[in-house]
Amino acid sequence: MGYDAHSFWEQSIAWGHHDAFRHVNNAHYLRFIESGRIRWMSKFGSMLGGKERVDAMLAGKGVSLILKSISINFRRPVTFPDTLLVGHKAKVSSSRTEFQLNSVLYSYAQQKVVADAEGVVVWYDYDRLKKCDPGDVAWRALRDCMGAESKEDV
Repeated sequence: MGYDAHSFWEQSIAWGHHDAFRHVNNAHYLRFIESGRIRWMSKFGSMLGGKERVDAMLAGKGVSLILKSISINFRRPVTFPDTLLVGHKAKVSSSRTEFQLNSVLYSYAQQKVVADAEGVVVWYDYDRLKKCDPGDVAWRALRDCMGAESKEDV
């Protein structure tokens, strides 16, 4: 499926994730995707500058990433017990300030994709409080190291 193995996050489903309709409440999927995105961002930050860069990115210091928007497609209901594998894949365009970050949630119990999402992530300068171009090194790392696809290639 082309998802970045560095982003894989296993999410155990707890009984408390259920709602009155006896399946995982849709709001939880956003949290599951967020946990995977933070794992992906940590690995990416490490490639850009090691632990110090990761810590700064996660603390909102200097240039980091911020989620602009996300759209989730719920494909199949999930119930307890189960574990989901969450993965991410970046897609870049001609923009120098944002890129698409797609997510997939795969159920081990069902052996199927149960949800997917399309997010837009913005490079954000937390010191100046505005979006920014992170520079060629960051874009190269996103394309080369994190396996980002170009929207034109897809």
